[in-house]
Amino acid sequence: MAGGSDGRPPGKVVAIAGLKGGCGKTTLAIGLAGVLVEAGLATALVDVDPAGAAIAGVRRGPAGLLRRAVPLRGRAALPAWLEGLAALRRSAELVILDLPPADPLPLATAALTSELVLLPVAPTALDLAAARTTIGWLERARAGRPDGRPQLLAVPSRIAAPDPAARAPLAAIEALGLPLTPPLRLREGHDRAYREGLPPSVAAPGSAEHRELRAIARAVCETLGLAARLPDAGPGAVDAASAPVRTAYLDEPPGARGPLDLGAYRRRWRDRLLPFFGGRR
Repeated sequence: MAGGSDGRPPGKVVAIAGLKGGCGKTTLAIGLAGVLVEAGLATALVDVDPAGAAIAGVRRGPAGLLRRAVPLRGRAALPAWLEGLAALRRSAELVILDLPPADPLPLATAALTSELVLLPVAPTALDLAAARTTIGWLERARAGRPDGRPQLLAVPSRIAAPDPAARAPLAAIEALGLPLTPPLRLREGHDRAYREGLPPSVAAPGSAEHRELRAIARAVCETLGLAARLPDAGPGAVDAASAPVRTAYLDEPPGARGPLDLGAYRRRWRDRLLPFFGGRR
């Protein structure tokens, strides 16, 4: 693929994926885009979700961020969608895709076109089950690519603030077998920034949300080999492996909030995703 008009290579694609809604994909996409622009990287945020939540969250900025709402509506639209992605890669050093939940076509497309996939994962049984299913299909797609991409990083998401008396649910996320970024904690500042139509880096510079997003952005840039001007994350961004946390779900057994059939959940996504990765078994 041809690079930009200045002769640089095409921009790298970072997909933020997850088959389950509510895991923090859009919060991460908005926050990460803001921090990367702050770091001096030409960045494009592509909202692939028809709901358009990511674009709404950056409707007022930051300046310099390319913003596109480009849902992928069926296989017939795929050639034009890929052409649009190629054009953005000529304009930006990083293209962030905020993928919709419960739609296998964007996931399959991202697996075959991205350099890196970020998987936000909350420490609940349902989120972990969905993450394992997502990882399985991404690894299958990666096995068919000669470059061995995309790389995968898990982002511990919707993590409550540290509590000295809390247990450590991050062990369950680590058990997925992926490298972890620092956590994206459950903080009200993300909602306040969203209502303002700005990422936390602009709405609340220097906040805990901002520092944590910088720490995640640093992990992304290091993984992709990108040079970025990212200050130290500071005391507000704790390394994922050393952060005991608590959520409201930790003291509940699976199914406490209703019937939970993880086997049926996995079978449903298997049947929907297999056609996009070479047919059914």
